[in-house]
Amino acid sequence: MPTYSIEHLDIGFVLGCAAVVFLMQAGFCLLESGLVRSKNSINVAVKNVLDCALAMLLFVCVGCSIVGVQAVIPLAHSVPYRRIAFRRL
Repeated sequence: MPTYSIEHLDIGFVLGCAAVVFLMQAGFCLLESGLVRSKNSINVAVKNVLDCALAMLLFVCVGCSIVGVQAVIPLAHSVPYRRIAFRRL
């Protein structure tokens, strides 16, 4: 029987919360599409996809550099907030 550390549980919890947030984004897209005329529903869907993509990009560029994670993209290393790091309690 495999043993799981607390880090595995933390990663699973964060991934589960991220999945719920993406489901909320999809639900909000359906809600907005239902509130507009049918000819504008594609515009609402594109707006929601772009909002989600922009939020992910900003999180990688700014959020990961504030926490001190070595980000995958080079832009995140040039953000001046990289020196700020939160200490673990």
